[in-house]
Amino acid sequence: MKRIGGKDMTVLQSILLGGCYWLSSIYLGTITESFFRFPLCNVLLVGLILGDVPTAMIIGATIMPAYLAFINAGSVAPADQAAAGIVPATCVIAYGMNPDVAIALAVPVSLLFAQLWTLNKSLYSFWYSFADKCAEKLNFKGITLAHIVFPAVQKIITMWIPMSLILYFGGSWLSNAASVLPATVTAGLGVVSKAMPAIGFAMVMKMIGRSDLMPFFFVGFFFVQYTQVGTMVVAIVAIFIAYLDYRYGTKDNNNEEGIFDLLKKRNDERSEEYKVVTKKDITTCYHRWWITAFMSDGFERMKGLCFAWSILPILRKVYKDKPDELRKAIQRHLLFYNTEASIGGTLIEGIVISMEEQKARGEDVPEETVINVKNALMGPFAGIGDTINLVNLRPLILSLFVAYGLKGYWWAAVVPILILLAITQFEGYNLVHLGYRLGTRAASNLLQSGQIQKIISFFGVLGLFAMGGMSASMVKVTLGIMIPTGGTPLNLQTGLLDAILPGIPVLVVILLLYKYLKKGGKMLNAMLALLVGTFILGFLGILV
Repeated sequence: MKRIGGKDMTVLQSILLGGCYWLSSIYLGTITESFFRFPLCNVLLVGLILGDVPTAMIIGATIMPAYLAFINAGSVAPADQAAAGIVPATCVIAYGMNPDVAIALAVPVSLLFAQLWTLNKSLYSFWYSFADKCAEKLNFKGITLAHIVFPAVQKIITMWIPMSLILYFGGSWLSNAASVLPATVTAGLGVVSKAMPAIGFAMVMKMIGRSDLMPFFFVGFFFVQYTQVGTMVVAIVAIFIAYLDYRYGTKDNNNEEGIFDLLKKRNDERSEEYKVVTKKDITTCYHRWWITAFMSDGFERMKGLCFAWSILPILRKVYKDKPDELRKAIQRHLLFYNTEASIGGTLIEGIVISMEEQKARGEDVPEETVINVKNALMGPFAGIGDTINLVNLRPLILSLFVAYGLKGYWWAAVVPILILLAITQFEGYNLVHLGYRLGTRAASNLLQSGQIQKIISFFGVLGLFAMGGMSASMVKVTLGIMIPTGGTPLNLQTGLLDAILPGIPVLVVILLLYKYLKKGGKMLNAMLALLVGTFILGFLGILV
């Protein structure tokens, strides 16, 4: 990648870029959660603000594969994907930093800025306490302030302002320091930038967690190595193979009521589908959940405050003449709660709404039963939702557009977000109403259904084949070792290894990372090992 000349950054530009970083922390549904957070997408705004969209897209697309499988499990942010895109792209466009050096900078930058996330999630405890006091007084506006307004204002101080200052004052210093690096150091950093995507693919493999499906990864890898087809072809073939495995690879459970049977149902055993609560009420609560599920997601209670705020309109409706019962209902939903938002969160929300409505009508639904149902379901459905959406669908969809981002196309930042938006809306809207219609029966049927396991296997096959194929084209690990022959030296890789099995160094790096992560190794240690190891090998000329 050739070096691109830089220019001075204005104060306004640094403020706008800091605002983009702030928006990555707000998590307003799929749009801000993905668009402002992931390097492939947020660099579009960097390019628009600084006046060079193609360069920004190339930087973001190069960095994106390393962060495909990052999930903030348990509300912990191991790395800050948003900063990993914004800072390097800014340094290249505004200050003329060597692109390879800037891309290698993404890893330490993401680890450093992750500490701001830790700070924010710790400070949320103040807003939880404030929400408790508001619940006691039935101060509904106060609960809204605690869930949405106060966390957003807090992040202006802890995220927006620091990012703006660092980009304005620190970007030039970093670029000047990078410009005087020796050629061997620059070469080492160049190898790091090319090998970085390996950590993302290894994370996807580890999170899918199906050793029996690993052959699909190898098939996808060598399929691309030998054919050199594009990412869309890989995706089409992956879908076809996953369908064949879904259709013929496992036994059908014809006597079981599976997820598709449940989704087709219009009525259940109850005499009326909607009682006091209307379909519009449930849809309103769903949108409140979907849009703000991460606004106050902190260490102490995670998504508890969000869940309480999302169903607040229905609690106020069913307990409108029972202030004491309303107060208790809000308080029990302010407790700790954590699950995947699009599948687990919406289905559980529908079930809980159904139970609260029954309880308000005087039916025998003890308070501890409502709490226990939430606690019992959030774990299993978090696993299902994470596997389908975060481990398989999201990485696959984003990776499909990386190749277009590498060509500088702006729409590669927008189209995947629109696809993710459509998927999560379809899932959430249908599942929240399904949960309400079927109550706790929805959970037991889904968890016991053989079809849900078949669906998870389908996405496992799809994800592993696609990740195998895409890793073959996106990870660039090349041996630089030359073998003396008495004449022209023979390159060990291009002259020997590629003739036997192409891409072996790439495969070795990914499998070593995967093996380490599968044995319980920490992602942070894996990233640092990749960073240091590839830098040293690049510095010595063993990798190029």
